[in-house]
This record gives sequence, structure tokens and C-alpha cells, in this order.
Amino acid sequence: MKVLKLLFASFFLFVSLTTNAQDQKTLDAVIFGHDLGWLKLHNADGLNVEVSDQVSDGCWTNISAVKNSIELQLIRSGYETYTGEDTKAFAPTVWIQALGFGIPSVNACAVSAELSVSVADFGKLEWDQATLSSLYKYELASYSGIFTANKSDSNESMKVQFEDLVQTMLVDVQKKKQSIRKDLLDQEQTAATKYWIDQLEQ
Repeated sequence: MKVLKLLFASFFLFVSLTTNAQDQKTLDAVIFGHDLGWLKLHNADGLNVEVSDQVSDGCWTNISAVKNSIELQLIRSGYETYTGEDTKAFAPTVWIQALGFGIPSVNACAVSAELSVSVADFGKLEWDQATLSSLYKYELASYSGIFTANKSDSNESMKVQFEDLVQTMLVDVQKKKQSIRKDLLDQEQTAATKYWIDQLEQ
């Protein structure tokens, strides 16, 4: 119930801020073909980190070590991390997910590893005289890999796989920001485009 109340309070605050911001048109700019969720991810103070373990037969037993390794890379990139009861309703969420099983005949493991990230967004539909608003989360990006390894090496292979995936995600965050900034630079320069170009230089 406490989380639900916080969710609604945050939602109505967001709607209020969005309505007030409509009066400030001078710095409004438009770009095409970009998901601005990447900028929300780039500018986020912190990220939720969640784990989904669907690996059987003892093929993944160092879950905490993998999660800590992912959190460390996120922290080094400037993010706070939230886990367990500390997760934030509207913070971007990084999901560490794995599905796998053992192959007894060769004492090996086969695993599919996936790292995905979701962000919150606000949508509004105007219909006749009415407006319907929604605050929701959607999957911004997903990175995956499949590996087989000797059972004794499966934990290390899992750790290396997820470290590669989170590094790819962090690189993409920077690339997406640079791509948006480049498109703004290619536009006719106005007070709005110059403002956003400066913001994305940071």
C-alpha cells in the first residue's frame, strides 16, 4: 500500500510538472527517429538492479558475485544502484536474467544470458474533450548471449558474459547521446537547439 501511494503521488507530481512546463516553449526542440529513453537513462541518478535466475542443475551458483560485478560497473559509470526494498518506482531498471540447464553426459552447462534495461515514460491521449494520461515502463534495450561451458567453469563464464553485456549497454548510452547531439547540430541553430546541444555536451 505504501508503494502504491508513492506511485500515485509521484504520478500526479509528474503530471503537474508536465503541465507547468507547457508554458516554457522557448527551449522546445524536435528531433526525429530517436528514443529519448536513452537520455533518461544517461541522466538518471541511479538504476534499479534486479536478478531473474532460471538456471538449473547447479550451473549458476555465484549470483551475488555477478550482481556485484554489474553494480560495480554501473557505479563506476556514475550511477547509484538500488536493490531489494531500496528500488525506486520510476528509476530505470537493469535486469540480469539467465535461463539454462546442465548436460550431465558431458558434465557441461548451456546458458542463455540476457541483460535488459527499462525506463519510465509518460503518455497522453486527447479524445474529444477528454485526456487520458499514463505513466508506464517499457524495455529500452536488451542484450543477450548464449554459451556452453564445463560445469566447473560455468560461474566464471556467466560473470564474463554479463560483464560484456553491461559494457555494451554503457557504450550504447554514450553513442545514443552523441547521435542525438549530432542531429541537433545538423539543424538550424536556435536558442532551443543550442540549449540542448550544450546539455548533451556534459
